[in-house]
Amino acid sequence: MISSQLLIFAMRTISKDRIGKTKLQIAEPLSKIYRAETNSQIIEIVSNVMSKITDIFKQHEKMNNPKIIEEAKKWIKEHLAEDINLDALASYLHISPNYLSSLFKQATGETYIEHTTKLRMKAAKKLLLDPDLKISSIARKVGYNDSNYFSIAFKKCEGITPTHSIERVICKMGTKWGQNGDSPPLH
Repeated sequence: MISSQLLIFAMRTISKDRIGKTKLQIAEPLSKIYRAETNSQIIEIVSNVMSKITDIFKQHEKMNNPKIIEEAKKWIKEHLAEDINLDALASYLHISPNYLSSLFKQATGETYIEHTTKLRMKAAKKLLLDPDLKISSIARKVGYNDSNYFSIAFKKCEGITPTHSIERVICKMGTKWGQNGDSPPLH
């Protein structure tokens, strides 16, 4: 019977997705299907079971959404220096890119790109404090292969270019050294 095969398939799907720790039992609906006298009774039984399965998936999804977002954030931090994208992250998490995008925005209030860019700029600002690092090197260390694109993204986020950011740091350092009567260290 197609209806019993449908129920068995649904229960196997739940088990494969590790959602099977539920109180939904397959034996009772199957016996009801075999005892049913009309197609409408069978449809009602299958419909009720499918409704319960849908509820189980929704409940499972709600419980796992925070875990997915935390895992996504962790992965982004670990791969910040790489040329990463939403598709790669979704693949790692075994979910669709569209679902991840929606879930990420809903949970964090920002898009995947906004979050990744914010982390990259935060890391870049720390690296810009090192006078021995060139902007092209900093760009690569925070996941930008093109230093010009990095400069554009940095200016968009910070309001100044990376070069001007370095100049401001040097200016502040020079002011501090000038107050004490000493001079800034030469590299």
